[in-house]
Amino acid sequence: MSNNKVKTFYDYETPKEALEAFLRAHNTLEDRMRDEALRKFLIKHLSPIEGKTVLDAGAGGGIWT
Repeated sequence: MSNNKVKTFYDYETPKEALEAFLRAHNTLEDRMRDEALRKFLIKHLSPIEGKTVLDAGAGGGIWT
């Protein structure tokens, strides 16, 4: 891999390494603020999901899951 190429999640040797890189890349102040706002919104507006089945049919890494 050349020094000019950005390393993608597929370039890591193990899934654990890819996950750690993903979490590091998505740990900015903006990410944390968005996650907190979303968490508060969901708690306020959704009924409890205990005992229910949830299907996440989105695309991507699941950062909003």
